[in-house]
Amino acid sequence: MTEVYPNSFLAEVLFEVNFESNEDWDWTIPSEYYNEIKEVFSKKKQEKGLIFNIENKDEDFYLNNPATEETNKLIFINEEEQIFIQITPQTFTINFLEYNKWVNFRSKVKKYFDKYKKMLPEVKILDMKLRYINKFEKQSFSSDYSNYFKIAPKLPIDKKSNKFLIKNELEYSELDSKLYLTVGNPLTDVNFIVLDFNFMTTNPENIKEYNNWLDKAHESIKTAFESCITDKTREILNKEV
Repeated sequence: MTEVYPNSFLAEVLFEVNFESNEDWDWTIPSEYYNEIKEVFSKKKQEKGLIFNIENKDEDFYLNNPATEETNKLIFINEEEQIFIQITPQTFTINFLEYNKWVNFRSKVKKYFDKYKKMLPEVKILDMKLRYINKFEKQSFSSDYSNYFKIAPKLPIDKKSNKFLIKNELEYSELDSKLYLTVGNPLTDVNFIVLDFNFMTTNPENIKEYNNWLDKAHESIKTAFESCITDKTREILNKEV
C-alpha cells in the first residue's frame, strides 16, 4: 500500500475536505485558484458533481449516504493525468493515481490545499479524510480469499464465495476519527478485490493542525493494512515487477 512494497496494488490515494454549505459561494475562486496552479495542472474540465449529506454520518453508515443535490465540479489535471484536483462549493479533493512515497504525497497536499484555503472566506470544515484504495486482481490469488485477507466472508455453508462485500466502521477516539474499511468485489468488476481504507475526522474543530492529523491518519491506515493481509499477500506484494 505504501512505499514498502515493490509490487503495489494501490489504485488511488486521495485527500478530501468537506466544507459547510455556502449559499454565497463565489465561482471566481476556482478561476483564481487555477491561475495559481496552471503551470502544473495545465488541463481543466467541468462536470456535474454530487453533494452528499455528511452531517448525519454517525446515524447512517457513511458510505451509503445518498446524494442530496447536484452541483458543478471543476477538475484540474496535471500533464501526466496522474494527479487531479476537484473543487465544488463544498469540497476540495486531490487525487493521486500514481503514488510512490508518503512524503511526496503529503507535501503536494499541503502545497495545493494551503493555496486554496487562503482564497476562501471564513468557512467551517465539516470533515477531512485520507483514503487509500487498493485493487487486487483476483487472478493473483491461487486459493481461497481467507488465505490472503484476514477479513473474508465466513459462511456456514461449505461453498466458495465468488463475490462478497464487507464494510466496517472502526473508532479512533484518540484522533477524533473513524476508519471506514471496505473489502470485497466492486459492483462494476468482479475480477478485482478492493481493500479500501477511508480515514475520516469526526470532530475537525479539535484538530489544530491538519498536517499532524494527516501523519497520524497515514500511520493508522498502514497499521490497519498490515493487520488485514496475510504472509501470502506479502509474498505477492514483495515480488519485483
